[in-house]
Parts: sequence; structure tokens; C-alpha cells
Amino acid sequence: MDEEVLQTGGENISDETITGSDGVTRNLVTKKTLYRDPSGDGFIVAIGRDVTDQKQAEQELLEKEALFRQSQKMEAIGRLAGGVAHDFNNLLTAIIGYAEMLKLNTTLDSTVRHGGEEIRKSADRAAVLTQQLLAFGRKQMMQPKVMDVNSLISETRAMLNRLIGEHITLETKLNAQHH
Repeated sequence: MDEEVLQTGGENISDETITGSDGVTRNLVTKKTLYRDPSGDGFIVAIGRDVTDQKQAEQELLEKEALFRQSQKMEAIGRLAGGVAHDFNNLLTAIIGYAEMLKLNTTLDSTVRHGGEEIRKSADRAAVLTQQLLAFGRKQMMQPKVMDVNSLISETRAMLNRLIGEHITLETKLNAQHH
């Protein structure tokens, strides 16, 4: 940079990083100006300003702004998830009601009533998912539960077997310890 000042005959302002004898790296803004004495010999006067703390503060501000933007995005996603879950919960109420009517109608075939039971079980599982979405939207802590995945798969398998028909074979592999 000193060569540039000498060649152009003007001044140069630049950002520089230096490491002191103590091993600490500092950021400087330097201004180098070419001066000539009456004999024509040139010399450079350099003035440096330590901007390390300022640059660090700017970086911290950028990081905080990024976190704030991320927080705003998550807030919007939470509101959207809560709204969708609320609407879906209203639909599930109707599904559960009609499934209960099917289950309790003794004039219907037992297969139809059993279908009502399966609809109810599926709607109950969907309601749990809806509650999780609502909790996410409200930023509530989730309460994890231990569940029997084999049982859940077996219930779903029974429903799927009725739906897919005899021309398709559905195979499941459950944990041998629990079924």
C-alpha cells in the first residue's frame, strides 16, 4: 500500500489487520499520505485508528439482527401452525361425531360399525397431532409419552387391509418382544 501512495502521489485509506507483539490481532483504518520535501524526496505519513471494538460490536449487532429475524419467522410459523391446527380440530370434531354414530347404530352391519371404530381411532390419533401443532403454535412445552408402536401399526394394518382389498398383500414386521 505504501507503494501505491508513492506511485499515485496522493493518499490511501485502507482497512488493515495487524498482530501485535503480544499476539493480539487488531483491526485498523489507516490513512497514508505522501508528502515531498523541498528537495523532492517523498515520505509517507500514516495515521491509524483502532476499530477492533467497533467491528466486533457491528458483528454482534448483525448476529443479533439475524437471530431476531429468525425469531420473527418462527413466530409466524407458529401462528400459521396454530391456525391450521384449530381449523383441522373443528373438522375432526365432525369426523369423530359421525364415526361414533356409525359405531352405535345397531341397525348397521358389524363391518360398518367396526369401520366407525377404526375411523374414530384414526381421528383420535389425528387429534393428538393437532394438539401438538396447537402446542407448537402457543410455544407450549410438549409432554412426551411412551407408546406401543407395535399396537399402533397393528391397528393401522387392520384398517389398511380392509381398504386395499384382497389383491394387495400388506406385510408388517413388528418387534418380536412386544407383540
